[in-house]
Amino acid sequence: MKKLFVLKKQFPLMARDEVLALARSSEFRLQNDILILDTNRDLTTRLAQTRSVHEFLFSCSLSSLNSCVEAFPWKKVFKKDFYVGVHGSTAVRTGELAKSIGEKLGHPPVNVRNSSTRIDFFVRGKKVFVGLNGVELSHGYEKRKAHLRPAHHPSSMHPSLAATMVNLTGIWKGTFVDPMCGTGGLLIEAGLMGLSLRGYDNDPAMIRRCQENMEHFGLDATLVVKDATLLNTPMKFVATDVPYGRMTKKIDRSTLYLDFLMMLRRTLRERAVVVFPHFARYDQLIVRAKLKKVSEYSVYIHKTLTRKVVVLT
Repeated sequence: MKKLFVLKKQFPLMARDEVLALARSSEFRLQNDILILDTNRDLTTRLAQTRSVHEFLFSCSLSSLNSCVEAFPWKKVFKKDFYVGVHGSTAVRTGELAKSIGEKLGHPPVNVRNSSTRIDFFVRGKKVFVGLNGVELSHGYEKRKAHLRPAHHPSSMHPSLAATMVNLTGIWKGTFVDPMCGTGGLLIEAGLMGLSLRGYDNDPAMIRRCQENMEHFGLDATLVVKDATLLNTPMKFVATDVPYGRMTKKIDRSTLYLDFLMMLRRTLRERAVVVFPHFARYDQLIVRAKLKKVSEYSVYIHKTLTRKVVVLT
């Protein structure tokens, strides 16, 4: 089924690639924040960087909109009542579109709040994209911010970014692994997606705090005290936020990062998503570890830190 995704605009490339990773699709159309592709997967419970998901009906030029509306077989998608919404242009009249569609359907009732047939027109430049029965995505990320958890860490990332990282691994089901799990921000989001969880950390106190958070959210995770650089168990889907705060100054970051990447070289079977600080020379280390960088995204935090989200295979 062809679907229309309205992407969030803060991180457009990351939003696009999150959908592509989960849909396992390389064929797509992209116009500004509108992404169209064919997938049978229901991604509405997973996507963190998408505003809404619709069944895709058709697209046309703005100049031919009226004729396209007239030609479309609306009765094939109609159920009970309808509502028409227009987004991205004040020149396109909602009332006129609703009147044209209503006439084609025999003047059925209009239902503004809970329509069985909601038709949305998205105007982007000189193109119009039409979607059916859109689902607005809301996953409660603000309620899971780090300071609201029973055990938190000041450097924990926003839950929406954590969820995006999990999705960028491409995992649909199975076991998600965070080799440097800390207090479990990534594990929480992966667990709420229904995935099996495994986390490692070399600090017993962090593992205890992570377990506290797992229990708070009703999640079951296998948590192990172990140095991530020493792991040898094969892993398919991995995401982690490597340490780079003030405490990390006591160790050689480059050595730690290289040892970690060499571990991924030994154990990674599918895809890893790793966050590095912008000041790390991670590109050189990735080459030395003989891993492949698939993509990279920048997430500005403050004037001294930009997180670099790097997808590896």
